[in-house]
Amino acid sequence: MNKEIVLPNYNHSILNVISSILKYYNVPTKHNGLKILDEILNKKYSNVILIILDGMGEHILNNISKEGYFNKHKVDCITSVYPSTTTAALTTYYSGKPPIETGYIAWSQYFKEYGRNVDMLSHRESYLHEDISKAKINVFDTIMKYESVFEQIEKASPNVKAYEITPTYSDKRAKRSIRADSISEIVDEIKMLCKVPEEKFILAYSDNPDGIIHDYGTDSEEAKEFILDIKAKIEKNINCNIEMQVIDRKNIEKRILYHWSKMYSSGIKKGQDYNSLNKNIVILISNYELEHLKEIKKYLTKWYIMEKDYTDIILTDVFEICIIELPKFKKYMENTDSERLDSWINFIKNPEVSMKKEEKALKKAREVLEEISQDERERRLAELREITIMDHKAIEEAGYDKGLKQGSKNEKISIAKKMKKRGTDIKDIIEITGLTSDEINKLN
Repeated sequence: MNKEIVLPNYNHSILNVISSILKYYNVPTKHNGLKILDEILNKKYSNVILIILDGMGEHILNNISKEGYFNKHKVDCITSVYPSTTTAALTTYYSGKPPIETGYIAWSQYFKEYGRNVDMLSHRESYLHEDISKAKINVFDTIMKYESVFEQIEKASPNVKAYEITPTYSDKRAKRSIRADSISEIVDEIKMLCKVPEEKFILAYSDNPDGIIHDYGTDSEEAKEFILDIKAKIEKNINCNIEMQVIDRKNIEKRILYHWSKMYSSGIKKGQDYNSLNKNIVILISNYELEHLKEIKKYLTKWYIMEKDYTDIILTDVFEICIIELPKFKKYMENTDSERLDSWINFIKNPEVSMKKEEKALKKAREVLEEISQDERERRLAELREITIMDHKAIEEAGYDKGLKQGSKNEKISIAKKMKKRGTDIKDIIEITGLTSDEINKLN
């Protein structure tokens, strides 16, 4: 547990983040901007997006995902304000002022005007959750009123439209307010807004991981899954092809390179520029050791394009190939520092064996597998694939396939003939071998 007291630094805090954004939109403010953000905002953007993840502190993030997406892309570490509550911090973002100037310090605050405590974000009575907007005195229109950053930006830069994206329970602060209760909804709404050809500022707030941390704890699987889910949503423009190989095919390296090149080249259409090309990852999971990788003492290897002598410099991040060799898993499991990956490899190797602690995605995969195993046709196809693999290996041992003497087509025909003799349905033969119905019907 961290015992160090971290005091707010009002020259290097969330206040300075929103101050940089206000200055970018020509809004006068007496507070300093954040230097590194001022440098980033030193050019014109169509969209400036600020996503606030409640409870995403440095110490919590380091515990959950020290080598993860956020730390890899971190440009600075700043303090919150005092007090470091959700209400105080959010109002700093919404107003461009510290708590001492707004009076927003806690989730629930007492007002003598009502003789009650009121929730500061929902503007409802704290215990009975009654609406106080129709009371004779509305403190949020008088003593607690402030001009929102949305109003300030649109006033100083009339060509800019300001949007807020917040949970359904939150009070509306912007003229253009959108409700979103999950990170998926937030990302989808941001993507939709960015498609509109206009200059805009978007402030999006998620009440997680704070809510999850309160319910399950700072080091919980639920908190870790939330972080990984954000990564997946943010990196949705990454294309990924996963290939599993049971049989030791020839030229597998060329095969996966071919898959990568096809995936990469299909990402651009006529008339588009090269910026539309996304990152592409090919993942090969092999049930055998690749011949020229046998000296590498780990089961997961990652391959990039880099300079021969300066191997720490990667030419581009759009290329990545990952190879997982299952036979190496037990031997070199300790050489990989990812417990999550180890769990998934265990699942692939032994899907019927469940672990004591499993993340939701793994539990879901097990449920889907159980559903498939209960489906008669899917079970039959799995059996046929297993027979096909054994037939293929038998052909190899007999020497017919070595060196590709008979070719891939002959191999498929041989397998199809055996399946046909067993009385296998033609649709299943097509699915397993890839031959056409005409080709199969002509077989004796």
